[in-house]
Amino acid sequence: KVERKQVFSHTLLQFGVDADNIIPELVTVFRNHDPEISLFKGAHNALVALKKEFVLGLITGGKKEVQENKVMALNLNSYFNVITYAEEYGGKCSPKPFTVTLEKLHVRPQESVYVDDNPFNGLAIAKKLGIRTIRMMRGENKHMTIDDEKNRPDSEISNLAQLEDIIRDFH
Repeated sequence: KVERKQVFSHTLLQFGVDADNIIPELVTVFRNHDPEISLFKGAHNALVALKKEFVLGLITGGKKEVQENKVMALNLNSYFNVITYAEEYGGKCSPKPFTVTLEKLHVRPQESVYVDDNPFNGLAIAKKLGIRTIRMMRGENKHMTIDDEKNRPDSEISNLAQLEDIIRDFH
């Protein structure tokens, strides 16, 4: 498996292209392009329903300029009250994006729920802060396992339609 950071150089080498000269330009194009993406099936309805009852925050990882393009392409501002770009606060492995988001939403950790599909991104940090955690079991991360019992999520779901009922069970 090729690391995400190495995709361009690995691909270019396969075609015999000198990667050193072209990679900076490829990275710039990648970071600034308008992505052609869409929400997962059922996400729109789930987010609309959740926003009627709760304040919603989004903590997004990765390069800020790439994430901003995704946020715009998916119109995520219409669903979320607060969007935090974790890169500005040390990434999802830092508690800072979580505490900043909680402060902006005016909620305490114990009143909050954090959902992530990657078991190694922010779930452990959220748990340490006292935030309830839900792992989305789909995509490339669904087969990853968590060995440390204290870092296991409070619940697991396979689609966002399940989220509303689980949040009610938490409260």
